[in-house]
Amino acid sequence: MQSLTPAITLIRPPQLSSKYSVNAVPVPPIGLAYIAGYLKARNLSVKTIDCTGLKLNHFSQGHRPYLRVEGLNLEETLALIPRQTEIIGISAMFSQEWVYDRNFISKIKSHFPLAKVIVGGEHVSSLPEYTLRDCPAIDFAVLGEGEEVFFQLCKAILNGNSPLDVEGIAYLDQDKSYICSKRASRITNVETIPSPDWSDIPLESYFARSLGFGPSFGRSMPILATRGCPYQCTFCSSPNTWTTRYVARSPSELIEEIRRYVEEYRITGLQFYDLTMIIKKSWIHEFCTLMIKEFPNISWSPPIGTRSEALDAETLDLMAKAGCSYLAYAPESGSQEALIRVKKKLKLDNISKSIIHATQTKLPTKINLIIGFPEDTRRDIYLTLWYGIKAAFWGVDDCSFNMFYAYPGSEIFFQKLRDQEIRLDDDFFDSLTSHWELFAFTRRRSYSASISTRELIIYRFIGLASFYSCAYLTHPQKILRFAKNLFSGDKTNSTIEQRAKVFLMRRWEIIKKIFTY
Repeated sequence: MQSLTPAITLIRPPQLSSKYSVNAVPVPPIGLAYIAGYLKARNLSVKTIDCTGLKLNHFSQGHRPYLRVEGLNLEETLALIPRQTEIIGISAMFSQEWVYDRNFISKIKSHFPLAKVIVGGEHVSSLPEYTLRDCPAIDFAVLGEGEEVFFQLCKAILNGNSPLDVEGIAYLDQDKSYICSKRASRITNVETIPSPDWSDIPLESYFARSLGFGPSFGRSMPILATRGCPYQCTFCSSPNTWTTRYVARSPSELIEEIRRYVEEYRITGLQFYDLTMIIKKSWIHEFCTLMIKEFPNISWSPPIGTRSEALDAETLDLMAKAGCSYLAYAPESGSQEALIRVKKKLKLDNISKSIIHATQTKLPTKINLIIGFPEDTRRDIYLTLWYGIKAAFWGVDDCSFNMFYAYPGSEIFFQKLRDQEIRLDDDFFDSLTSHWELFAFTRRRSYSASISTRELIIYRFIGLASFYSCAYLTHPQKILRFAKNLFSGDKTNSTIEQRAKVFLMRRWEIIKKIFTY
């Protein structure tokens, strides 16, 4: 296909979060970078605008008093969109940002009425018809894995052909009837997918602030080793968005991408953004062996929610030697019965053994726990609280005690929607922003028939307080490490250290602005 002059503009909107959130940290938009790379490899002219990254740590008031927006304002965003743009692709990843994103998209369309607005992401894939009807400014929604679908849609639009035969899209026709084409097949050979194009993404701004999902390894680069997840946990939106097809890149091809990042960006760390990275023992052994040989000084961490099936003592020892510097396990609950109910195919005894060995290997670790699943009893919650306390004694560094919420796209969400226990409106989506708050009595809700919202919030506070008290009292050396990492260098060993460091950096930037003026 010949190079096309009309520009395609890809936009990641500013990040919306609660003013009281303790964990809303922006990260580089790897999904948008993959779309840009895919289009450019096919000779399409693309400009990417990362509204968040271009103005990190610049906050404005959100549409509710407790919300804030980080990034460019609308006028600054409009000024960056080329006037000749024919297609504007906008990422709408997370449902808690939908109300802001809807208004953002509508304003973009009003200034570029002739451009086709295409929206993709997890939220759109979960609620395509609702999204299209709630935001008439959207011309097309891309569902699921986006690269090939978005390319085929752009090609049809730019060549003047009908996009109606493109698989994997949804739209409203002239009569406002909802049309959804056949779901596109997943890309079968992931190694044919071009590398992400980061040329328009302000990576240096992210590097300078050590921003990422977990602890900082200095200049940490986002990367994907796999796509999809073979599991079907009822609280996760992955089966709906990605299906259960799981594909891993070859370790050697992954190493070549890392090599490019070392040479171009002088990276010192990697953060894997996969859904589930480690499933096959042979794969992680091959990857670790190559890392030891090629990049012995690069630190890296698997994605949040690491499982334990392949993480035996031999594998964990090899990972530590290969530079793995942080592991975030996802037992989710301390009750085996609760795990069975939510289809979390995991045995607590096995994951506990893996966690214990990881701490003995001196790998900084985290566990993710959830309380308040719809069928949780107080016994399930007490077992989960006790599991967190045991993990602190084992030497685990971080623990997230989260209240369950029915996330759009998950099996439980659709069930609650059918049962009319969820009403889709602005209040529902905005309430999701309270997920990372410690206290939000009026904006959270319990999905349990027998346990109130207030009780769950109290349990969550008890869980966090108990874990961190035990963790630091039984391992006092972590207090010294915390203080050292907080005030020196650009690396941290745990998420709580990293979040504290980001908090101080943001306050320092605000102070400098005040004295500058």
